[in-house]
Amino acid sequence: MVSVPSAYVNNSGYRIAICMPVMDNCSVLFTRSLSNLMHKCGRDKKPVTTHMVYGSNVISQRYELAKEALDTSADFLLWLDSDITFPSDLIDRLLNRKAKLVGVPYTTRIRPIRSTAFKSSLDYNARLNSATDKGLALEKVAALGFGCVLIHREVFEKTEQPWFGTRYDEKTKTIMGEDIYFFEKAAEAGFQAYADFEIADSVTHVGSKAFSLQDIEE
Repeated sequence: MVSVPSAYVNNSGYRIAICMPVMDNCSVLFTRSLSNLMHKCGRDKKPVTTHMVYGSNVISQRYELAKEALDTSADFLLWLDSDITFPSDLIDRLLNRKAKLVGVPYTTRIRPIRSTAFKSSLDYNARLNSATDKGLALEKVAALGFGCVLIHREVFEKTEQPWFGTRYDEKTKTIMGEDIYFFEKAAEAGFQAYADFEIADSVTHVGSKAFSLQDIEE
C-alpha cells in the first residue's frame, strides 16, 4: 500500500540518486517497496534517479554506483540493498533528520539474528538493538549496514578513496566488511553517522530458510 502524501517540509528540491547493488535477483518484497517509493516520488514530483549494478563483487558494485551517482546532480545518495523492505515515505523521513550520514538499522537475515547498528567499528559484538533514549529520533553510531542509508554527496567528496574495501583485523581474527570500512573512513573525514531507530520499525531484511517438521509451532 502506498502511504499518504508526505507531511514533511523543506525537503522539496533535493535530488536523490537511488543506488542498488544486485547479485542476481531482487526480492519480490524489495521490488514492491521500491515500486511504492517510486510511485510516491512521482506523485510528489520528487527528482530521483535509479542506479543498479549487477555482479558478485559488492565492493566494486558500490564503488561504481557511487561514481555513477556522483556524476549526476544528486544531492543525496540513497543506498538500498535488494533484500530490504522499507516504507514509501523513506526518503522524506530520512531527509527530515537533516543529517549528512544517516541510516536505518535492520537485522541480519541468518542466525544469529543481530542488529546492524555498531557502536564500535572495531568490536563487532558492540551493537545497538534500540535507541538508548526513547525520546531521541537518532542515535550516534560508529557504523551501519549499508542496506538502507542516506548519504549527502559531500561525504563522498571529502572522504578519501577508496570509499569501500575490506581489512583483516589481526586482534579479532575478523575481516571488516565494506560497509564498516566506509563508515570508518567517513568518520576520519569528520562525518558522524546516525541510526534512525524510529524508521527501523518499518524496515525488514528478507532472508530464506529451509523448513522442516521441527519448525512447526503449536
